[in-house]
Amino acid sequence: MGDVAHNPVTSLQHPRLDPVFDYEPAQAIKSRKDILGRVATDGVMVMGYHFPFPAIGHVVRHGTAYHWEAAQWTW
Repeated sequence: MGDVAHNPVTSLQHPRLDPVFDYEPAQAIKSRKDILGRVATDGVMVMGYHFPFPAIGHVVRHGTAYHWEAAQWTW
């Protein structure tokens, strides 16, 4: 997820957005959409390395985009 989604708002809610970091923008957008779709469909718990604490949770499909649901953190 570190290279797929850099921010839970821009990367998930706007998966077609092209950040300046993508060397091949068209391929990056396709990869982002494929991976986000897969983890959302399969319900895989992921770690968003650049996401706010706890950075562990689920990607949930929301129309044509996605939404971040952080895992509940308990000590």
